[in-house]
Amino acid sequence: MMRFDFWFIVILSALAIWINEWKQLKRQPKRDRIIFYVLLIIGWGMAALDLRHLPGPTQLLLAVFKPLAWLMKPMN
Repeated sequence: MMRFDFWFIVILSALAIWINEWKQLKRQPKRDRIIFYVLLIIGWGMAALDLRHLPGPTQLLLAVFKPLAWLMKPMN
């Protein structure tokens, strides 16, 4: 289930960070500005995906290998 209020808060937070840093970034070299924007976008993307509620790698492994469990049972 999508939580649009969470996405809205994440977008507002990213915008607030960008606006807060804008005056200081104008005086920085281009490389520093690019790094800031890349890190901001990566952080925004991770927060927007809400990684806390995604299944982890163990669930992926179970989904892949559970149908093959019969191969591991001993044959009598």
